Amino acid sequence: MNTTISALGVTTTPPQPKLARSTPLSQKLNKSLQISLESTDIRYALDALASSYPENTPNAQRNLRRNIEKELLRVNESFVDAFGELNQVNYSSFSLFFICFF
Repeated sequence: MNTTISALGVTTTPPQPKLARSTPLSQKLNKSLQISLESTDIRYALDALASSYPENTPNAQRNLRRNIEKELLRVNESFVDAFGELNQVNYSSFSLFFICFF
């Protein structure tokens, strides 16, 4: 037990349980328990996860990774499409430049 002396008297706090640090699972658990939820990045990530994971059912848990990967694929495809359009604009501009000046 930890004992501290304060202005109001002696305060005793119960000992905190210590997790074994040797296993990978306990290391991951300790890391998860140390995460501060006050970070805006963590809050944003949790909000994004909550919007894509509306219910906590076994079926939803099984499909969570698949749904996240589908969303990531959709975003990547739109990114590639946008660059394809940009490439087409650049090619057209280069062709115009070449025709006009050469």
